[in-house]
Amino acid sequence: MARTGTSVFPATLDSFDRIGTTNYEDEAGYSIVNVENEAMDAIEKMQVLMGTASGTALLANAVSATGTATLTNKTINGAVIGTSAITGGTITSAVITTPTGDVMTLTGTQTFSNKRKTARVTTSTSAGTHTIDSTNSDIFTVTAQNGTAVFATPAGTPASGDTLVMRLRDNGTAAALSFGTVYNFSTELTAPTTTVASKTLYMGFIWNEINSKWECLAVLNNFS
Repeated sequence: MARTGTSVFPATLDSFDRIGTTNYEDEAGYSIVNVENEAMDAIEKMQVLMGTASGTALLANAVSATGTATLTNKTINGAVIGTSAITGGTITSAVITTPTGDVMTLTGTQTFSNKRKTARVTTSTSAGTHTIDSTNSDIFTVTAQNGTAVFATPAGTPASGDTLVMRLRDNGTAAALSFGTVYNFSTELTAPTTTVASKTLYMGFIWNEINSKWECLAVLNNFS
């Protein structure tokens, strides 16, 4: 349908406020009423979607957060994990490539070589009752025990073969020691009943899931 008269749509978005509420008729007698209100509504919607009413809006072939898209002639700044699938573009800044060889997974079984495991160490100065959390402790250290120390059943859920080392030292006065029933000592390696004043005592345990006990495998005393 042909239209006559002056165009009601300005060249720039910020010119809409200069359009008044005017009737424009085409040659068939149709009218465009309240152009200003309609235009301003459109601008507000664009501002909500784009954050601004100026600039260039690229709506065609938009990339969504969850969709699959092919990027051509684009530059990505920041860390990129995996294989680049950009054609004619560049990737700048930190680039993280997919490792080669066997990759560790959360549920898989892998063999580690040339790796170091850092022991988890928790420390207490002194307490009447020590409740070790076996979930985050490989080595439990007491640095200056003052008076009797009771070692209660550790917290956490140990797995078969988990180990626990205790490293105990008093404050210069020998301290009496007692252990909960979850600590299992052999008749050939009995539980120590006291520290030696100003000396360090070591004890080593392994978790036996069959009888649900921390079984003592070593006791060494008198370290300076």
